[in-house]
Amino acid sequence: MKAIALLFSAVPLLSTTFALAQNAPSASTAPAATTPTEAKPPEPEDRRVYLSVAPFLAIIRTAELTAEFRVVDKFGVAAIGGFGKPVYSDYQFTTWNAGVQAIGYPVGHFDHGMQLAAEAQYIYASLDDGQSKSSTVLTADGSGIAVGGLVGYKLATKSGFTFNVQGGASYLAITAAASDSGGSNVRTSENHVIPRLRINLGWSF
Repeated sequence: MKAIALLFSAVPLLSTTFALAQNAPSASTAPAATTPTEAKPPEPEDRRVYLSVAPFLAIIRTAELTAEFRVVDKFGVAAIGGFGKPVYSDYQFTTWNAGVQAIGYPVGHFDHGMQLAAEAQYIYASLDDGQSKSSTVLTADGSGIAVGGLVGYKLATKSGFTFNVQGGASYLAITAAASDSGGSNVRTSENHVIPRLRINLGWSF
């Protein structure tokens, strides 16, 4: 909620004094009027919630939603959730992810400022049932944890429309298993450092 208050000083006070004695010089005196001054309005209060989507993930048939909440001035926490049906090399996968961010605003504030964020996400992917290639039926799934840091910038307009971009890197630890109809089984665990780019559009309330 945005609260804007205008504070005004008191109206000028005009007074006139007259000579009371006959021999006294007749005069009318009036103190100089003071000009009304308008106090500087306080800064509007930051919005409390920012809901957004990652529109470019639609290219790979994935949707991701983020809800950020202002906890105190210059600090917020965000919940992230995503689901998708991406296709890679003629195979279709089901993916989902869930995570959190802790976000500080060292420059600016919740509605408009630079961000420093720490993020942790759980990621899961599985090959959809019945997927085959070259007459070989495959099954596969994997999961992992991604932990990293991002630097970003957020701008909320007066109407509430908000743009947010973040970039950084995450340490990804994944475990995956796959098998085929020929009896082959593979299980692997891998660790990677991956670049991160998040571009979100949404609305602040």
